[in-house]
Amino acid sequence: MRPISEQQMWTVLPNAMLKVGKTARLDHLICSGCHGFIRGRLRRGLNVDLQVRLNQVETSRSRNFQSRHHVEEGIQDQNDEDMPNTSSDHEVPHDEELSQAMVIDAQVPEDSFEQDVRQIQQHDPVVEMPGIPSASSNENRCLICKTSVRTRIKRRAIIEVFLRRGILIPENNRCCKDHLEDEILKPEDMDAIEVEKPYSTLTGKQVAKWLTTLRKLATEKKLPIDFSKNSSLTNSDYEMLLGVSMASFEILLKHCEGPLRNSPNRTIRSALAMFLMKLRLNISQRVLAFLFGIKNQSTVSESISAVLDALMSTFVPLHSGYNHITREDLHEKHMRRFYTEILGVPPESLILILDGTYIFTQKASDFKLQRRSYSSHKKRNLFKPMMVVCPDGYIVEATGLFYGDCGNNDANILKKMLEEHESIMVILEDGDVLILDRGFRDAIEEAESQGLSVLVTMLRWVVESANGRLKNKFRFFDNTIAASCFPKLPGFLKVAVSILNAFSPPLFTESDWNEQLVELVSSRLETENSVQMLVEEKNLQRKNALWKNADEDCVLEFPQLSMEELKNITLGPYQIKIGALYNNQHAPSGSGYEFFFHEEMADLVRAKLQSRFCKRGHHTLWIKFIPWGRGPEAIVGWYCLCKNGARTLGCCGHVAAVLRYLALDRFVPPAHRRQLDLQGYIDATPIQQVPSSSQPGPSQRALVEDIVQLVDDSSDEEELSNFEELLDI
Repeated sequence: MRPISEQQMWTVLPNAMLKVGKTARLDHLICSGCHGFIRGRLRRGLNVDLQVRLNQVETSRSRNFQSRHHVEEGIQDQNDEDMPNTSSDHEVPHDEELSQAMVIDAQVPEDSFEQDVRQIQQHDPVVEMPGIPSASSNENRCLICKTSVRTRIKRRAIIEVFLRRGILIPENNRCCKDHLEDEILKPEDMDAIEVEKPYSTLTGKQVAKWLTTLRKLATEKKLPIDFSKNSSLTNSDYEMLLGVSMASFEILLKHCEGPLRNSPNRTIRSALAMFLMKLRLNISQRVLAFLFGIKNQSTVSESISAVLDALMSTFVPLHSGYNHITREDLHEKHMRRFYTEILGVPPESLILILDGTYIFTQKASDFKLQRRSYSSHKKRNLFKPMMVVCPDGYIVEATGLFYGDCGNNDANILKKMLEEHESIMVILEDGDVLILDRGFRDAIEEAESQGLSVLVTMLRWVVESANGRLKNKFRFFDNTIAASCFPKLPGFLKVAVSILNAFSPPLFTESDWNEQLVELVSSRLETENSVQMLVEEKNLQRKNALWKNADEDCVLEFPQLSMEELKNITLGPYQIKIGALYNNQHAPSGSGYEFFFHEEMADLVRAKLQSRFCKRGHHTLWIKFIPWGRGPEAIVGWYCLCKNGARTLGCCGHVAAVLRYLALDRFVPPAHRRQLDLQGYIDATPIQQVPSSSQPGPSQRALVEDIVQLVDDSSDEEELSNFEELLDI
């Protein structure tokens, strides 16, 4: 026999009771108070002083214990009668008898003692988990801020911390409610958890529980998309799927948290994500239900309606409408000096650009005035809201959903807006400017009677870009909208416009190029088209006998220009990009350009090119230049027979295409050109021979290398200007 320690005695005691027929439960040996005391200290890894605890119990109260012999006799009687053990918790030996019994039962052979220890350890062994750090174990104070609290950390939060940070929080730890969000620790508080030990200690039951939990997490069905706060989606994922960044999503979420509440079917975050995904991608509600793990499609419809009502009541009034911004703020934040200088209006004037955008919906029998709606497709209805846009692209208001028929043309819509009390006249005063297109010509008189100035200029591209941004950002408005969405359509439009105003950058910002453009426009504003006058005076469009095909030597005399110099002629990159499309169509592998030089005027070239939209359509143009000249001044003038070909402020796309090819593109080797890959397409039209004049021209190697270097440095790799970024081609 060998003596054993008090802790070993406590380990062997349950097994010793088995030898006398007693069920090996600790609460059968001692009272519930001692049992809880010792069990709690053992779980926390503290030493157990059994004698101290027994003395405490002895001094506090006396107990009636039966001797060990009485217990054995009772057990023997039960065995003889073949009856189950009916001993209760109060049938516990006296303290002295208990201590003596423990000593007697503990004095067993050494091999028997070791066997008992192994059996007890197999019952609920303690496992040390190296490599899995653990946090501090404290059941009285907060794990984060160390204050005294009584809220226990939920198992869901413990699992989340383990999955994200790899730190194991002991059970029964506590934390403040301020650190929790939906029973999960906030991200900043999760990062504040400190590691106390580089390993973790778990019992066998705890290990089994963790393995079961991890298996459940690994086998449970994951939602295809998760927009919870702790999901793995990145900011680019939010912008791709919802059209807004994560920061913008959180702002919209705050506007929804008041009117909306979490429900068993969906959270507020999921409802907002469904709404934005509907606008962004225009996918069906059935697909949304699958992506968000919702059984009933009606839940998706109700969630979208709830989010729409919430945003219409809290978010939209702050970012759209004639009353959401004062005239002073509108002038200070969204006007541009470039516009006032180009138009020659007082700096304090407001400048607004108006145009309609088209939206198609499916037809339904309950649509009012359906007989008046017009569409190129008999199964669709056409509607047109009027966009009121500032020079920087800020959308003041998207007015109404007007039927797209002959009665609701741009002029009649503007007349209605001028007559209504709570309409555009809320922010306009005498001397303000409206920039319109030719469709508003019948309403010019009414606008001028209100003291407004009406202009039709190239500066109205901003409203076109705003319409393009709306449909590119939210595909819902670019496709045919289901008839069931028609009642929500005005609200959808206002929310989308408000999101663009709140989170999108300006379409137009001023730069040094704008100041240069103002000077160019001012210098050409009163200039007449000298080439047009020359062509009409000498009837050059009919005297074909005076024109001869241009050879390479004649084409070589045409001035060489850089991309920046071409922009000075076209007043921006838009027409240059249009010219690139024509060049891909005509040269070097297309039908080719036809160039002609006049027999009496060597500085005048004529070109003929096919329309990009109609194979039967052709455009004839003339360009007057200084042979072997340099810079934009070498291009004297131009004229085209198209509708916009006679202007001197900029040029049409046909003139820009010929200028780009003769002055720049023909000097660039084919390997450096960005061409369309047409190998997979079939064309049934006869193949035309490419004229020699449209082949890559000069043979002077030094000249070609200079131009290639210039293009590589200034065109292909440069950052787009403000105009270039804003134009949607």
